[in-house]
Amino acid sequence: MKSVVPTLLSAVFSSLAYADLQIYEPFAYGISETLDGQNGGTGFGTNAWEPETNATIGSGLTYPEVSSQGNGFLSGTGGAAARRNFDPLLPETGDETWFSFLLRRHSDRVARGGENDLMAFYLAPSERTPGISFGVIFDENAGGAAFFGSYGDPPESYFPGRGPEFFDPTKPFFTGTTYLMVGHIAWNLAGDEGITLFVNPAAEGGAPSSGEGLSLSGIDLRSDFGEMKDQLQRMTVLINEGGEWSVDEIRLGTSFADVTPVPEPALASFLLCGGLLISTRRRRFRP
Repeated sequence: MKSVVPTLLSAVFSSLAYADLQIYEPFAYGISETLDGQNGGTGFGTNAWEPETNATIGSGLTYPEVSSQGNGFLSGTGGAAARRNFDPLLPETGDETWFSFLLRRHSDRVARGGENDLMAFYLAPSERTPGISFGVIFDENAGGAAFFGSYGDPPESYFPGRGPEFFDPTKPFFTGTTYLMVGHIAWNLAGDEGITLFVNPAAEGGAPSSGEGLSLSGIDLRSDFGEMKDQLQRMTVLINEGGEWSVDEIRLGTSFADVTPVPEPALASFLLCGGLLISTRRRRFRP
């Protein structure tokens, strides 16, 4: 009888073909190199990174449940900013946009001038257009908390009639810990669209429900953000003048599985052991 191992592995890895992973930046560049002009990753076309200041490459981040490779975006204690366009994503009614990234705050230094220490990841239709920001902010007294809001010109736009949305402060962020941030945008009918931000969701077992994250529903992205409903085409990573941060493994796709791939080597070893066990048992009980 034929061994079941090749068939088992083939079937599983076929299911892991993340065909809808649209954007991926593993920061596979040399340590200490500047991010300016780097053009690796997938889904960016010919667009390279456009840093404004202090954006260099440091050691990559790892998270147990998600595969990672390459190095990472590292900011200095003076803050950093970097922007990059990608191939336009054109969501339609009923579509979903998922994204994820890893982040870690390395030092506790509070920002100068009384400003809070902030890391934010922005998604926008194009340069100088309103968009959505997701990130973590550290207050000198209250500690760290995740948030999302809107940004634009003027920067105080936020969501109409309200400020940014913050996570429950009883779930604080800590310096020296790597976090998995996952965001979800539901492109529904006008006035019924939603945004959710998850922190350290379980990568296995399917997409989490909106109740497990920080969620805002019943909004109209096209009305609130102009071109936002028509396309997404630009990302920005911003570190305020405070502690040193790393950001890594930026992914955008159309499903939760796209942006939270399980580490394949570990999975392969597990499946291989299981397959060998099944094969051995078949041989042992062969008449």
